[in-house]
Amino acid sequence: MGPYLFNVSNLTAAKSSSSTSPLIAGDLGWGTIHGMILDSVTHAPVGGAIVSCEHHSYTSAVICSGAAMTDSQGVYVFGDVYFHDTDTVKLTVQANGYQEFEYTQNFFSRNDLEANISVTRLP
Repeated sequence: MGPYLFNVSNLTAAKSSSSTSPLIAGDLGWGTIHGMILDSVTHAPVGGAIVSCEHHSYTSAVICSGAAMTDSQGVYVFGDVYFHDTDTVKLTVQANGYQEFEYTQNFFSRNDLEANISVTRLP
């Protein structure tokens, strides 16, 4: 089929006449890594938490890296991430008064990772 250009406002799609690189089997396309950080007991959002992302991919140089801070609703987002089905993503959550938490996913079937994470208060 090949690559297509989509114009959502006009509801049109056109086959792209150029491609900077060939498609690789297992490529899933552009997406996001997102979710909420919640208190494991109260289920209240944890605002101000730092979510660090490490993304390993053998096909894409456009990966999730760095850190994002949760908003007052506990929401974090890493946008413009290119996914391949064999990628590995590790999220590390650090928040004042909570134990550090790591979450890893090493296989994808979609170009989206929603990771809602519950963190435990320090004793």
